[in-house]
Amino acid sequence: ISAIVSTYMMNVKCERYLFEQEVVRLSEMDLLTGLRSRNAYEQRLAAYPGFAQEHGLDLVAQAGHAEDGRRRMDAFLARVERALLAALARDGRVSGRAFADGLTPETLARVVMRDLLALLVLGSEDCDDLVALLRSVLYRES
Repeated sequence: ISAIVSTYMMNVKCERYLFEQEVVRLSEMDLLTGLRSRNAYEQRLAAYPGFAQEHGLDLVAQAGHAEDGRRRMDAFLARVERALLAALARDGRVSGRAFADGLTPETLARVVMRDLLALLVLGSEDCDDLVALLRSVLYRES
C-alpha cells in the first residue's frame, strides 16, 4: 500500500508542477497572437540588465568568424520576422485598412525588426513609441 500511495503522491506532484508551468506559460503569452506578452519580455530583460546591448550583436563577430556570425544573425532575424508575420495573420483585430497604400505585412515586419534592433543597440528601456505606432496602424477604425 505504501508503494501505491507513494506513486499516487508523486503523480499528483508531477501533475501540479505541469499545471503550474502551464499557468506561467499562459500568463506570459498574448493569447491572440501566440507570442510572449510585452510584460514577460520586459521582466526577462530586466532580469539581465544590459544583456541585449552587450551580447545582441556578438553573433555577427563571434571569435573572428564574422561570416558565420552574420549567417546566424540573419537566420535568427528571419525566424523572428516569420513569427511577426504569423502573429499578424492570426490577429483578427487588424483593421482591413491596415495594409493599404502599398504597406504589406512583410514591409511592416521588416520595419518593426529594424526598429527593435535599433532600440536594443541604443539601450532603450522601452518600445512604447513603436507599440503606439503599431496600434495606430493596425487597429485603426475603417
